[in-house]
Amino acid sequence: MEIEEILKRQDVKALKEAINHGVDISKVKSIDFIFEVKEIDFTFLKILIDNGININEKDEIGYLLFSCIFGENEEEKTIIRDEAFLKYFIEFIMKNNNIEKDFFEEILEEITLLGKIEIIQIMIDNGFDINYYFDGISLLAFACMFSDIKLVEFYLAYGADVKKTFIMGEVSVNILIWSVMASQIMKTNKMQKLIIDKQKQHKMIKENSPIILKLLIQEGANVNFTDSNNLSVLMYACLFSDIEMIEILIKNGADVNYNLRNMSLLGFILLLTEKGFEQIMFNENFGKLDEDKVFFH
Repeated sequence: MEIEEILKRQDVKALKEAINHGVDISKVKSIDFIFEVKEIDFTFLKILIDNGININEKDEIGYLLFSCIFGENEEEKTIIRDEAFLKYFIEFIMKNNNIEKDFFEEILEEITLLGKIEIIQIMIDNGFDINYYFDGISLLAFACMFSDIKLVEFYLAYGADVKKTFIMGEVSVNILIWSVMASQIMKTNKMQKLIIDKQKQHKMIKENSPIILKLLIQEGANVNFTDSNNLSVLMYACLFSDIEMIEILIKNGADVNYNLRNMSLLGFILLLTEKGFEQIMFNENFGKLDEDKVFFH
């Protein structure tokens, strides 16, 4: 039986026989297999991968195996087609280190959005760096943005660094500023496209953000950090009139006497009242927040 026919039929027995007779699977185009079958046989696909099929093959839409792993249900929510296969694939790529960076990060983003701690655990067990950065932010920051307490606790338990800084737009921030900014970041056009149930996500941020802020402070995040434009964490909380966040920061030692270019915190609040959030955040003297550069940049 020709290899093309074996692929169409997803004939496991015939595939094993072909491999035993010297057929070079690395030369097989996965596109010929994936688009010829109505439903993927993951046992068959595993044999192809184990024997050298190109896992990084792409078409004009994207990575072919990505569409095998993830799909959408009737509500247009992302689903994992076969969790057992995903676990196998994660172990495979971690051990063989043969996946392209962009493909790896697409998978990482999806399993993070889905909160799949057990999958991330497999990655860690196979040497994954918990402080890995993708799209310019850490995994911890990504979890904070979506106010996923379980993921935040998981990352902290494995030693996620709460003291690292990263770039938000054109401004260097720490994890506390990022967490305070979470509700605003989620309002950006690009982030809204990722969210199906926006009302649920908004409620989750409102309820979980203060808890996450406390967790980060307990782990040593600096409550008196100032960004590259000299705005303090406390000032960010004031920007959004978040009373609960402000109280948490002050109770944990945030400096209420900090001056920004000879402007007191009270003066900053009065300026905020007079000028409004946008006039401050989009003013070149304070640092522009460009939603096209937030998270995706």
